[in-house]
Amino acid sequence: STEPGRTLWDFLGLIGVPILIVLLGNLIRHQQQRQAELTAAAQQVIADSQARADILEAYFGQLSSLLIDKNLLASATKVDSGKANPEQQDLLDAARNVIRAITLSTLRRLQDSDEHQGSIIRCLVESEIIGKVKLSLREIALSGADLKEINLSSADLKYANLSGAKCNRAKLDNANLGNANLSGAVLAYASMSSAYIRFADLSSADLRSARLGFANLSSANLRNADLGDADLRNADLLIAKLNNTNLRNADLRYARLQLAKISGANLSGANLSGADLSEAALRSTNLSGANLSGANLSGADFSGSDLSNADFRQADLSSGCVYQSNSYVCNYARSDVGARFSYVQYFTEDYKKNLENR
Repeated sequence: STEPGRTLWDFLGLIGVPILIVLLGNLIRHQQQRQAELTAAAQQVIADSQARADILEAYFGQLSSLLIDKNLLASATKVDSGKANPEQQDLLDAARNVIRAITLSTLRRLQDSDEHQGSIIRCLVESEIIGKVKLSLREIALSGADLKEINLSSADLKYANLSGAKCNRAKLDNANLGNANLSGAVLAYASMSSAYIRFADLSSADLRSARLGFANLSSANLRNADLGDADLRNADLLIAKLNNTNLRNADLRYARLQLAKISGANLSGANLSGADLSEAALRSTNLSGANLSGANLSGADFSGSDLSNADFRQADLSSGCVYQSNSYVCNYARSDVGARFSYVQYFTEDYKKNLENR
């Protein structure tokens, strides 16, 4: 029953007001808590940024002290010219070891800051510590570092971790990148002529329009890499892994690709004239419009490949096998028929008869 003159809605209204007050209070507390969390996060970002700045300042201070107080560059010049005394040689060796130690330590402390890691390497380049003092960067950890347009020519980066590093237009000519991890690195338009990149991991790397002439990439892993329009003239790609790699319009003139694994790659429009592809695996490869004139293709396997409009004039196809239109083309003699494989059916039957009669 209800009091005289009061309806059920009146009682619900009396109960609802306190509930609404409680809900509003909870909402306000939640908003205040959220604001406090955002403020704390912003303060942490500022604190982290300041901490990184302090780390960099301390590092630069130590470098400056070594360079100025110990006159390292002058000692390095004397060592290079052969005019250094044993004391200067020992001083340079000791300073080099100290710089390497503090550099590795600082990079570890800044491993979450790509920009600051890049600043350290740029400082080493600009202060000529890498060039004149010849600081080794072996095994250095620079994953994801911002190294765009940096000059690391002739630098020792063997076993370095540069995975995901941004090295667009970097200069790495004559650099030692043997066994380095460059997977996923951005090296578009980079200059890497005559670089030593043997056994390096360049899988999924962006190497568009990179200059790799005379580079040693033997046994390197280039699976799924993008080498479109790259210059690989005279490069050594012996036993390299190039499966599913984009080499569209790449310049591979006189490149060494013996025993290379190139299956599934895109070599459309590539220039492979004079290249050595003997015993290479080129199954299901796109070679449409490629120039293979004068190339050594002995023992190469082109099974399932697209050879439309490819130029094989004066190429050595001895013992090479092509599987096309449900038949094999196996050439046991040097081909001088001006063969573009648009004429493949023309000599398929000839070679098939030769095989049957052998």
